Formats: sequence, structure tokens, C-alpha cells
Amino acid sequence: MLAGCAPERITLAPQASPPDGTDGRYRGTVRLVRAADRSCPRSGPRVLQIVGGRIAMSYNAGPRQRVELATTVQGDGKISTSDGVGTMEGQLGGGRMDLTIASALCEHRWSMTRVP
Repeated sequence: MLAGCAPERITLAPQASPPDGTDGRYRGTVRLVRAADRSCPRSGPRVLQIVGGRIAMSYNAGPRQRVELATTVQGDGKISTSDGVGTMEGQLGGGRMDLTIASALCEHRWSMTRVP
């Protein structure tokens, strides 16, 4: 065997755990900022639960089409995922969470505060 022909090893860094105090109920307002279809949910109050550092929700990807979107909050509080149809991007910290949930038809901005 020739030197330098061995397969290269790739090591991935472990994902940092979500920040302490992430789990709990968050309450706030969701604002509809873009709607290309009348099936998009309207603006209004919402409650979101984080368990084990994980956020999971369903959203409207089209008329009568609910899609699950889930991710784990990263160690720096960043929230980011896509299922190929919709995206969830945001930041969590200091008892606040700001998210943007978007698909081809709808876009919502979430402003949430952790509640006891």
C-alpha cells in the first residue's frame, strides 16, 4: 500500500447542548407577514412548548396540508431547520424567543416570552 492512499478520517464536533433554562412554555404573538394563499394562519396569540431543548410544530404548507417541522435549540440559542418545504430560523436567549417560520405560501414572525 502506498503512503498517502489511506482513506481520510472525518471527525464531526459534537453538537452543544441547548442553553440552561431553554425548556418551558413560551407565550406571545405570531404575525403573518406574507400570505400567497388564504389557508395561511392569521396573526394572533400563540403558546409554544420546548421539551428537552426540542421545538416541534406543524404548519400549513398548502390547503389541507399540515407539515411537521422540528429542531433542537443549538448551544448558542440559535434555531435553524428546514424540511425542504418550510424553514424555521430564530434565536432564543434571556427568556425570549424570536422565530421566522416560512414556506412558499406563508411567512410568520413569532415573538415569544418564557412563562412560568
